[in-house]
Amino acid sequence: MSKAGTDSPAGKRWSGCYPGGGEGGRSPDAGQEGTFCARSSTLSRKYQMFVTEPMLEKPASSLPGLSKMSECRLMCVGCGTAYAVLGKYLTVDRDLSQFKNWLHEVAGTNSRNATLCYYAIADWCNNFM
Repeated sequence: MSKAGTDSPAGKRWSGCYPGGGEGGRSPDAGQEGTFCARSSTLSRKYQMFVTEPMLEKPASSLPGLSKMSECRLMCVGCGTAYAVLGKYLTVDRDLSQFKNWLHEVAGTNSRNATLCYYAIADWCNNFM
């Protein structure tokens, strides 16, 4: 595990569902460290691909939780790429609340999608930084 492995709330890596999503809380049978789900015990393909591949020049819509419409709105403020959204994640000191508020204000995302995006970036950081 990398040095960023304790960045999630409560100082522990997430397994299972994030607080407030699906049934809420952690799933005791989730199994894998770092997994995230909204209503199922498996990761979406988009999430798996994002957290396991280098970011390079991927568009913001490659981030789980962000659509093409969100990407267009992010482009208007100069954050149309995944690495620009990563930069914002880092400038808010990896704070979930600040990041979610920023995504809601700038891209119009709902709380669930903003949280999904946050944890995808956090897992990406754990894998590549």
